[in-house]
Amino acid sequence: MIMFWFSFSTILLAMLFLRDMLGADFTAGDDRKKAKRTKALLIGIAALFGITVLFSIKGAVTGILPFIGELDSEKQRVFDANFSRNFVPMLWLWFFFSATSLGLIVAVLKGKIKPGVAVGIIFVLAMIDV
Repeated sequence: MIMFWFSFSTILLAMLFLRDMLGADFTAGDDRKKAKRTKALLIGIAALFGITVLFSIKGAVTGILPFIGELDSEKQRVFDANFSRNFVPMLWLWFFFSATSLGLIVAVLKGKIKPGVAVGIIFVLAMIDV
């Protein structure tokens, strides 16, 4: 039940943000505020890339999560089989979706695309993800 409420609140907050992004106040304001937001979003994209690279390395994952090395042989075999074949490609897909979404917000802040186009692309990404 707690996951339902977590998912519900996440979707609600995302929808409120997208509604605010469509408003004129999001792109209005002084250039310092826009530059600060843009810098924070670009740092966020870089952090997402770093996390993706880190968790794409099997040795790093087993180092961060030491209980993986303590699994019995059957569970270890399943982990080994699924890590490269399933986890890593889906991790990079997650990075693509999240970096694209943040990049679209940066493009809206810089005036490169209209907010409605960015929201439409984000909805398409969400439908692909579902």
